[in-house]
Amino acid sequence: FDPHDRGIDMDNLDYHVLKPDIDRYGISKCRDWLLGVEFGRRYKAEGIVSVPINPGNVLTELARDAAWQLKVVGRLVAYKVISFGVCSQLFSAFSPNIEKVDWTKDWVIPWGRLAPLRADLSKAVIPEEEGGNGNARLFWEWNEEQVKDYL
Repeated sequence: FDPHDRGIDMDNLDYHVLKPDIDRYGISKCRDWLLGVEFGRRYKAEGIVSVPINPGNVLTELARDAAWQLKVVGRLVAYKVISFGVCSQLFSAFSPNIEKVDWTKDWVIPWGRLAPLRADLSKAVIPEEEGGNGNARLFWEWNEEQVKDYL
């Protein structure tokens, strides 16, 4: 549900072309990753490490407005103990090797493990001048435009 090499479709950020709920959920995860990597790229010189995380399937109220069918499936596959979800964050905060990870290729998955991303996604977070397509930078700038009146 995402364009090859770009991560997200910059021409459909407002979903004027409707997407199913499950696609929008997946796209939201990719958006989080793009922003996390771009944040890290922008602030690395200041000593900030930005870690893209998938906390896992933890039962929360996030799906409260979803269709009942999705809620049923969610209850079957989600962990009911929210403390499982914190494992990824703790790993990201305290792992001694976290600064050495290439976030253009990997991310943290449940429950505090590193996993490779789909290979084509790297191009989205690499600036154009370095051989990527700069889609993460474009998405960052789009987000800045959306919130500028509130800052």
